[in-house]
Amino acid sequence: MTTVYVLNDTSAHDHAGCRAVMQSLYARLAGAEIVGRHFVGQRLDDPGFRDADLVVCNGEGTLHHGKRQAVYLMECLRAALRQGRRAILVNAVWQEMGGWGRVLGKLDRLYLREPMSTHQALDDIGPYVHGPVECCPDLCLDVALPPTRLGPYAGQEVLGGVGASGMRRSWPGLEGRIPNAVSLRGQSLQSAVDELAGAALYVTGQHHGVYAAAIAGVPFRCCRSNSWKIEALLNWYDPEYEWPADEAWCQRPTDWYAGFSEWLLALPRMPRLIDA
Repeated sequence: MTTVYVLNDTSAHDHAGCRAVMQSLYARLAGAEIVGRHFVGQRLDDPGFRDADLVVCNGEGTLHHGKRQAVYLMECLRAALRQGRRAILVNAVWQEMGGWGRVLGKLDRLYLREPMSTHQALDDIGPYVHGPVECCPDLCLDVALPPTRLGPYAGQEVLGGVGASGMRRSWPGLEGRIPNAVSLRGQSLQSAVDELAGAALYVTGQHHGVYAAAIAGVPFRCCRSNSWKIEALLNWYDPEYEWPADEAWCQRPTDWYAGFSEWLLALPRMPRLIDA
């Protein structure tokens, strides 16, 4: 039986998207023995990391702009590879992370969340021989299903988490303007999707908020984040659309959203990581 160490487990966060990602990831590791877990924000001090056959890192929205936690995760992957163990990076944004091409090239497999990250990772790998590099949607997509009936805010505007980067600054009075709220905290992704069913608009600055709206089949207005994770997802569906650099918010024509939801739900998903 393959032994696996999971790096950057985000399930301890009280956040529907993070928990959905980990639920989906562990389903793809079924059949393996999980010998240890590193939780987001912690330092690595676990003998399971040194003993595992395979280290699987959940990249999520961490790997951008050379952030301290991003560099730390890449250092952990490099350490595993130097010790002769296999390593896989999954569900990752990859933006302005120069200097790690050789590590990316030595991974068994690399799964990025959208094409902009995929292209940048391949550029960074450059001439190095590398394993499969694939583009797959966020793992949360497997956990929630489209709703079967209208939610409590049908026909109304709904506000997501306003703590997202730039939301309060770029839209003063936002919280007072929209009294209805659906948070991704304190509930499952499916519960959030069911609450959103039939809403006229969901206002969000969160990547997983965009996914929740798309699964629910409702229009959304989204705010820029601290990486290109949202705009890259929108660009994947609509490559000709360019989000103006001087605009914090993006809202597309109403008929655009039905096509986006249908396209997103039909995308091929990341495969199992352990052979049956």
